[in-house]
Amino acid sequence: MLKIDKAILDTNSVICDNISQLGVADRGLLSQNILGQIRNFVEYVAIKVCSNGGDVDPNDYNLNVESLKKVQRRGDLQFLYRFHKMLQKSVSHYTLNKDGSERLMLKYYEHLLKIKLYLKKYFNLEVLENISDFPIDTDAELSNYFEKIAEKIENPSTDSYPVTYNDRYYVRKVKPFFVNQEIYYEITFTAANSNASKFDRVIAFTKQEIVDNYAVKFSLHNDTIRILDKNMSILVIDGYEVSIRPCEWGIIYLKFLDQE
Repeated sequence: MLKIDKAILDTNSVICDNISQLGVADRGLLSQNILGQIRNFVEYVAIKVCSNGGDVDPNDYNLNVESLKKVQRRGDLQFLYRFHKMLQKSVSHYTLNKDGSERLMLKYYEHLLKIKLYLKKYFNLEVLENISDFPIDTDAELSNYFEKIAEKIENPSTDSYPVTYNDRYYVRKVKPFFVNQEIYYEITFTAANSNASKFDRVIAFTKQEIVDNYAVKFSLHNDTIRILDKNMSILVIDGYEVSIRPCEWGIIYLKFLDQE
């Protein structure tokens, strides 16, 4: 076994053992224990994806720094770079109390699941096997609601129908939810015009990670779920494209100049 693989799996084992032993008994302590391992875990993964299959030293500091730089430059690994950047700010230099640790774990759960899916897809490496046992959601009715939505995202009803809007929208909020160790998103958006107010917000659901920097156009369809013995209409986002408004180009140019 490659040394870097062993480092990933050893760290993973500590995380999974904590989930198995603590579970819902003490989510605060469980969160503290996991947060103590996450930064090493993320850095080992960065080294793994940049090592081109070499048997590298997982604890080589210079290799660690270089791997994180490479990750930053790769669009498909931006999620890993952003996660590491968050960890540097939140857990690297001090110990959080239980409440703070819980809040961070609920925030970081999405990123851990992305790592799990990435390592399985590209390296056939199984990690975070029991991450679904982390007590992220204790509301059974809410879980059932999201499960039904996820089912319609994966398998639309035969009587679902496309929505023919062709407007631009601004994404106001992106809220992830998790079903069967898959990531889905609840998207809140408004029309991209000066007349839109907070009361004009629309909610839709998707499996796609949607950018919220600029105006977008959606491909949507309408579907129905059965919840609490009633039919409920939902919107599902099948696809999207960035559709920058002419008035936004000046702002983008100024942002570009600031980065130079």
